[in-house]
Amino acid sequence: MPFIGKQGSTGNSKIKKYSFTATASQTAFSVSSDASDELQVFLNGVLLKETDDYTYTTSTVTLGTG
Repeated sequence: MPFIGKQGSTGNSKIKKYSFTATASQTAFSVSSDASDELQVFLNGVLLKETDDYTYTTSTVTLGTG
């Protein structure tokens, strides 16, 4: 099962969840993650495809369109 976060020392997953409400065609959103974290991005409940719909760094998720 995908998760965002590091594997815990006891084998438990740590999940970080961010929720944003965009304003005025906003496309960039600040997040905090590590390079090894898995990322899932949803827009109105639809899972987006990386590189087609969004790009990300360890600090920013950027949508292709607002």
